[in-house]
Amino acid sequence: MSEARILEYIKFFEELSLDSLSTMNLIIHDDIHFRDPFNDTIGIVAYTLILEDMFKKVPDIKFVVKSYSLNHKVAFLKWESIANSTKLGKPWIIEGMSEIQFSSDNKVIEHIDYWDSSRHFYEHLPILGRVLKFIRRLVSAKK
Repeated sequence: MSEARILEYIKFFEELSLDSLSTMNLIIHDDIHFRDPFNDTIGIVAYTLILEDMFKKVPDIKFVVKSYSLNHKVAFLKWESIANSTKLGKPWIIEGMSEIQFSSDNKVIEHIDYWDSSRHFYEHLPILGRVLKFIRRLVSAKK
């Protein structure tokens, strides 16, 4: 994997939109494995459906890659997703990391997202959020 290829993917990731989904096949392998806290799927069609659903629910979501690291087989992206049009009354920011692997034809064959769904999603739900915040206070180190 070349640095140029991961930079191309970062550009694609940061410019991701409903319109750009039609060009995914240029950089994404047909058999991509995508996983995040809510999904685990294989195939570009399934991955496209996940992204379409995301943009329908959060139309102004944007991804900003803060840093990246790569070796011969794997790249890691540290990113933030930012959405302003939320019911939270404030911007919704999720910090996460992605593990990216490329196929022999230099297309993304695996994209695995790691982010804290408890803190960044479930804690924003009315009842469950209060319970999770209470549990977090119980198990956190006391200062």
